[in-house]
Amino acid sequence: MADIVNKQPTSSFENEKSAQSYNEDCEDQLKLGRFMIRKLNIPKGARVLDIGCGPGTLTVEMADDVGPTGSVSGIDLGKERMKIALQTYKNPEVDSFRSNVSFALGDAHNLSLFPDDHFDYVVANTVIHFLDREKAFKAFFRVLKPGGAFAASTMSGDHYCAFLEIKREVQSRGYYRGHIEPTMDLFDFPTQSDLKKHFSGAGFRHFSFELVPSAVIYIRSFPESIQATAWANFEAEYEKLRTDRGIVVESVWLTAYATKA
Repeated sequence: MADIVNKQPTSSFENEKSAQSYNEDCEDQLKLGRFMIRKLNIPKGARVLDIGCGPGTLTVEMADDVGPTGSVSGIDLGKERMKIALQTYKNPEVDSFRSNVSFALGDAHNLSLFPDDHFDYVVANTVIHFLDREKAFKAFFRVLKPGGAFAASTMSGDHYCAFLEIKREVQSRGYYRGHIEPTMDLFDFPTQSDLKKHFSGAGFRHFSFELVPSAVIYIRSFPESIQATAWANFEAEYEKLRTDRGIVVESVWLTAYATKA
């Protein structure tokens, strides 16, 4: 659980401003990704695929972990985020250049850029709720080496989240009709039973899960021109939840791990 403080409206997923402010806007997601990666204990020399790498922050952290004898490949559908990753980490003239990391625009559902049995680890931080999991998990399984590990993080579909209910209620109001991008409708937060089904269907074995309490606010599905109004509406709804402890909104992240037999 966490108090809701000092959160600012953020812009749409795909624009330049959002890409540039990604690390600040998604601080909680980065923390969750680091938690998940620590659990994997990725060794030196490993070959890693980062699904939905964004501007490459976690990709490069993993590249530093695996060292010069390992490598990390990051893929993302966001052109603006990919542009930042390439400019920051693949320009030999800047200090942040990394020789053991690569970035490419790519679709998590087919991974046609990569051969079979190629990676030791596939990592997907706060991505799988956007995906067709049946199709994507089979793609992840294909590119993993035998004995390789897959790790994912997402919001738990087994737990109630007041934020999601408030957001759905606010954006259903007449003022927002015709203005809202379908971003929230793309969020399909899985239950543990759902993940077990898709892990098994793809061929994975040895599943494990861990829950991580947190709190999160996103209003990126609101166009920037109406975000101030949307934020005021959110504040009014959150104020109804105020207690002696402050405004507390529970949400639960889920990290999931599976192995290719």
